[in-house]
Amino acid sequence: MGYLGRSTTAGFSARLRISGSESAGTCRAVELAAAGRHRAPAFSRCRSDGVFCAPTNPRALSSARLSGPLLYGSLPLRRMSKIFFDEAGATGSDLLHADQPHFVYAGVAIPDLEAQALIDQIRAEHHIQAPELKGRQIVGRSDGVAIIRKVVASCSERAFLFVADKEVALCGKLFDYTIEPVIYNAGVKDFFFRLGAHRYFLHHFYMIWKQGPTEVAEFADRIAREFQRAIRSKDLSLAPTMFSNAAVETGNGFLDDFLWFCRQHKDEIESEFQDVEADPATSRWVLEMTNAALYSVLTQVDHLDDGVDAIFDESKPISDYLSVLEQQLGSDEALDHVQSYQSGSSVSNPGIQLADVIASATARALKDPDATTSPEIMEMTGPLIVWGMSFD
Repeated sequence: MGYLGRSTTAGFSARLRISGSESAGTCRAVELAAAGRHRAPAFSRCRSDGVFCAPTNPRALSSARLSGPLLYGSLPLRRMSKIFFDEAGATGSDLLHADQPHFVYAGVAIPDLEAQALIDQIRAEHHIQAPELKGRQIVGRSDGVAIIRKVVASCSERAFLFVADKEVALCGKLFDYTIEPVIYNAGVKDFFFRLGAHRYFLHHFYMIWKQGPTEVAEFADRIAREFQRAIRSKDLSLAPTMFSNAAVETGNGFLDDFLWFCRQHKDEIESEFQDVEADPATSRWVLEMTNAALYSVLTQVDHLDDGVDAIFDESKPISDYLSVLEQQLGSDEALDHVQSYQSGSSVSNPGIQLADVIASATARALKDPDATTSPEIMEMTGPLIVWGMSFD
């Protein structure tokens, strides 16, 4: 299975052929860089919450029912100094939340006065009495599609999206916190990454989980759920299928080999869990995706001549990570163009309201692709996706 990867350097967009996805677990480039273990370049080798891909003709997309990975987009931003961010579908470190299967992170590069003028126009034309635009409310309105269309049309060349199916992301995180620490300690991480071991694991585990024979799929589901409980609690005993001394036979060679690996390297994996617990900036949000999305998208706008100020809606994950993010400034080449990180309210930052509308609309369309408005919404917002990961 092959995909098209997109890399942006000095304003030039190059499409790169790769096989599979980049490791789609947690983008721990943010936290590992601070520890001196890892620095993510702008494209490959970043262990991020996304497969960095795009079709050759993203604007030809006309349906929300997508085939293969949901990966496409463009980002022709020019000399914008502020990028406003907001998310939809955030469920903290619960990536198995049934009502919120996707995480969507939107960014809009737009001057404050222009953003406010657009919002004032929409409020007047659509008789919106609320003091600000709220994405959840907009997508539920009878004229919601018209409002979304106006927002996207006004921001399309200055807006971008990060999209992730949370179950796919969880498969990547499973690799990140079990296999990756072992191959890192053995000094062979780069070798296995060049072979695409991270991509192979993610895809194979996910396909077994979702399309394997019932009994085998149930084992994969148990492993995924136990892993989430264990990493959130930093307690390996909550994942007995993976770490009990007695061998568990799943009836599938891939899963049996993975479980054997976990038993053999239990001490190293437990040490990784303890490292996570020791860092208050990452422990609580070990599976949370906002910080990974922010970092990942910002590495895609490094061609902006004037640099950028990243302004995001106030949220606890970002607040807890802020000190780590600020350490990156001046020390991570992938973020040389970022001048500052700032948090603010959506009321006082109209650009955040526009990002909220785009993110909420996209999340709703992905959750219910058969809804009447979903194909039209995805036709509008789909070309804005620059990083993401999903399977049909």
